[in-house]
Amino acid sequence: FFLMIRRPPRSTQGVSSAASDVYKRQVHGRAMCKDKIKFLHEKNPEVKVVPRPNELNTTFHKDIDGILTPENAEIIYGFSVPKISSVDDMKEVDDFLTKKEKQFGIKQSTYKVIPWLETTKAIVNAYDILKRYRHRIEAAAFGGDDFCTDFGIKRTVNDVEMELPKKLFALYCHAADVVGMDTPSVSYTHLRAHETSLHLVCRLLLEKK
Repeated sequence: FFLMIRRPPRSTQGVSSAASDVYKRQVHGRAMCKDKIKFLHEKNPEVKVVPRPNELNTTFHKDIDGILTPENAEIIYGFSVPKISSVDDMKEVDDFLTKKEKQFGIKQSTYKVIPWLETTKAIVNAYDILKRYRHRIEAAAFGGDDFCTDFGIKRTVNDVEMELPKKLFALYCHAADVVGMDTPSVSYTHLRAHETSLHLVCRLLLEKK
């Protein structure tokens, strides 16, 4: 079960009252996430809870500190971490989680990580990231929208521009013996965005009749 903490917009990181309100909401979001972890565990102890903090260069460390407590330290299964682009990024995550595990008397590498590979640099470094930290990584996810933004290209309905990075991602995950999670394809405006080849053939045959 995934719980997401959203970071405040970069443009509001000043000292204005509006920015202050945004950061207050983020602190509230961490508290809410912490409460939900306990709630989910009480409802079903078998559920694997995986919070999603913000990226390393924003509030990752504060998010982890804000939701990891003595009460839920052994409940949390791991973390879904966005914007992992290099071995150094993954090392920072691993080192910080190792520090938290020591703090709570938990065996090293207990907290698993699902790194989100969402940049061109991440795809180029994917195998090294996944292989080097296989002991910590539970699975890996490819973030298509952010990948296209980083690459400076527009994501189209059929995702043709992501055919190569998707194949490379799958290849590197398999080579590193890591489960790969493909990017979701979602469209709220194009009614046939998720039409498969089979559906297309059936529709054309029906229209022909």
